[in-house]
Amino acid sequence: MSVMSDLPSEKKILDLKHWSPGQLIYDYDTPSFHAFLIVKGSVDIYSRKGLKLNTLYEKEIFGESSLLLNKKRSVAAKAGENGASAHLIPKAHITSLQEEAPLLAAILRKVQLRLEDSNNQSVELAKQIEVILNLVKTQKETNKTVEQKLEQMKLNIQGSFRSD
Repeated sequence: MSVMSDLPSEKKILDLKHWSPGQLIYDYDTPSFHAFLIVKGSVDIYSRKGLKLNTLYEKEIFGESSLLLNKKRSVAAKAGENGASAHLIPKAHITSLQEEAPLLAAILRKVQLRLEDSNNQSVELAKQIEVILNLVKTQKETNKTVEQKLEQMKLNIQGSFRSD
């Protein structure tokens, strides 16, 4: 079953949009009017802090979370290294699918909430890793300073012994 076959007969043709490599498709905290079905290229998904969460390819959908959860965008989407082309799936289509299959809609909503939690956990882990890396870098510099002082003390001690 394809997205096209799910559409009412008068709406079988979805708009197709193209993006250049690296072009912003949508930004976080923006309203959502469409989901996107990739037909060519790839799309990179980024957290608010710029952490790359995923790369999506042909026949994959993105932008559906905000439609299913009725929220603003929680991530940013950019065209991949070779650009991207995708069909725009209107919010009304997603809404009608939810109304036709409430059980499936509930399952999808739950999966989207879990995905959102997973994205938030990834961002939090990335922050913690950055803190640890900064500590390691600082510790390296401190260790080097301590090592230099110890070497100097060793030289001072060696020079203070009599050589009889």
